[in-house]
Amino acid sequence: MSNEQIFYSILCSIIASFIFLFLVLFFFKPKVRISPYICKGKFVDDDSTDYYFIKLVNVSLFSAYDISIELLEVDRYPTSNGQMNNRFRPLTLVLNHVSHIPGYRPSWMRKNAPYAIRVRSAEDLSDILRNDYKSVMVKVSLRHGLTGLVKVHSKEYTDSDQIKNGKFGYGLKFGSFK
Repeated sequence: MSNEQIFYSILCSIIASFIFLFLVLFFFKPKVRISPYICKGKFVDDDSTDYYFIKLVNVSLFSAYDISIELLEVDRYPTSNGQMNNRFRPLTLVLNHVSHIPGYRPSWMRKNAPYAIRVRSAEDLSDILRNDYKSVMVKVSLRHGLTGLVKVHSKEYTDSDQIKNGKFGYGLKFGSFK
């Protein structure tokens, strides 16, 4: 083998490794959809507390593990140079850690929807969202079941119109109903 062939083989191997790595990072990262709005309602019918629900759906084919959920109040305040800074205050969730969410399967394969979960908070989120300088952010950190890759997904709610009375739809659906 000549030096040119060896160099060409090494170069091809490196390029193939990079392509494989980027394909793995692109296709095998955890994928979660977060509801575009917050639902306000009762956890059970005879409960007097109003809860605020956020729905998370694992749309990956593989399970997600070590799911950590944060709910934050974002307070924007101006600085002396005209920019805006953010101050974060943690809000309480009833459950902020889930160990496992199964991967998505169509309804003809699996009759239930364990890939979709709802998290809830008893704090008054509508009062926070009425302020023009405040918003509510949810951050979801999860680990992919096959590759172990971790990704953080976030969604920010900025207006009180993003709070709907009712419940989320079943499975992949986010639609609310009364």
